[in-house]
Amino acid sequence: MTTNEEWVHPPTAPMDDAALPPMPTATPVLASHGTLRYDILTRGFSVGRAEIRWAFPGDGAYHLSSVTETSGLVALFKSVRVEHQSQGRLVAGGLQPSRFVSLKNGAETGENADFDWSTGEVRLLRDGSSHRLSPGAQD
Repeated sequence: MTTNEEWVHPPTAPMDDAALPPMPTATPVLASHGTLRYDILTRGFSVGRAEIRWAFPGDGAYHLSSVTETSGLVALFKSVRVEHQSQGRLVAGGLQPSRFVSLKNGAETGENADFDWSTGEVRLLRDGSSHRLSPGAQD
């Protein structure tokens, strides 16, 4: 398949909800660590790759990272590598970040943030400003 049009499905008649089978209930399970890898394609041509890693070491902490970079011929003309790293704690309400770091081609982008949940503030590296955190805020 080389065009987006080949992925489009013709419209179908709406289905009556009563005709749908019941959805089974399930308990979501997330591995304590893992890696997802993607190829980035444009019109069937590989232009880059991405990798997402996570780790929950069991002490209540989490570490997330993503790397996206150009590859192949595109990298010969424009080599770009973007990295994001997040760390924090896993709490009853979900992820509670403590630090976010953004890098482009190995250099910090200035989009870093430090979260201080005890004071309810996040400090942005780009300008040193502090902002109030909302409950459940993410990086």
